Amino acid sequence: MNSKNFQETKINLYDLIDNFCENCTEEEWNELLNRYCIDDNEDYMGETRKNIEEAILNNYNFSDINEKQSIINFLERKSVYGKYETEIEIEK
Repeated sequence: MNSKNFQETKINLYDLIDNFCENCTEEEWNELLNRYCIDDNEDYMGETRKNIEEAILNNYNFSDINEKQSIINFLERKSVYGKYETEIEIEK
């Protein structure tokens, strides 16, 4: 894999994590907390989210290709990219 593809993959993963956290339900948030063994107590604002982001990235970086795809599939459940395209088509 060349470095450009790696960077694009990394950027997409950051976007997927951010999008998932922004759009997930309380149940999905709790699923993330449980999946990555994150405590929801914060010493500062945003600590839990930062911990989730780091846990997902670490898990992804040390996973095999199948687990990486599983992580991406999990995060894509809240992907707004497809939703925007659908909403635009409906509005036309």
